[in-house]
Parts: sequence; C-alpha cells; structure tokens
Amino acid sequence: MFYEGGELGDGVTPFDNDSVILRRAEPDDTDQIVNLVEIGKDDVYNRVYSYPRILNLIESAYMAISVLDREGKIIAFAAFEDFPSVSAPESNVSRA
Repeated sequence: MFYEGGELGDGVTPFDNDSVILRRAEPDDTDQIVNLVEIGKDDVYNRVYSYPRILNLIESAYMAISVLDREGKIIAFAAFEDFPSVSAPESNVSRA
C-alpha cells in the first residue's frame, strides 16, 4: 500500500482528516472527558481526573483541546500549560 507520504504497513490506513474535529474544550465537555478515563469507583484516575479537576483544567489551562468524532462524541482531550509542571530539584551545594 502506498500514499503521498510513503509506504504504509499492512493493516495501516492513512489518517482521514475529515473523520475528526479538533476544537477548544468547553465546560460542557467535562462529562464526556471524565468518561474517557473512568475505570472504577476507587480508581486512581478518578481521583486525578474528577469532574471539578477537569473543569478547572478546561477553564485555566493555556490551551485545552477536545477531539470529536463525526457524531460529535469526544474521543480525546488534551490540556497544555505555558510552563513546565516539574519543579527544579534542590541542590545539595551549600552557599556561603
């Protein structure tokens, strides 16, 4: 199989740009986003990605994106900040 960008492996098809919609996430997306990661009642993901935290991400992130399929169902979500979420390690060097 061959396409514009080169050769594809067996069972791999080119990405159809018309099959998804990318847009800024909206507060109304929260329920569907929570359902993407909900596994069980006591699952750690449910504590991290609970309703109020997802809503906060959508409202406060530098950019929050929802990916929708043709039927308008959210199939993916991403939130980005404009700074790293990791803090620098403390140095063991004493300063005089």
